[in-house]
Amino acid sequence: METKIRTKMKIVVTINGTDILASVEDDELVPIKPICDLFGISSNKQIEKLKENPLFNSVGTLRVSTGSDKKQYEMYCLPVTYVFA
Repeated sequence: METKIRTKMKIVVTINGTDILASVEDDELVPIKPICDLFGISSNKQIEKLKENPLFNSVGTLRVSTGSDKKQYEMYCLPVTYVFA
């Protein structure tokens, strides 16, 4: 039996017709992968860079988030206040 996790999401910004969503369960957390996909860059490399940075590493976390296919995935996320820095 597959367990589905529902997270409440809200749109924090729309770029080129693509909504960037944030989870509002505990904090406003934004997954990094959809942003990287939007700009056509490797999300794995960007996540590695974030994890190496002392500031972003201290606030980054893995959380269940909604992918572009509307399915739930565990993704590396940052608080919304750090995403646009």
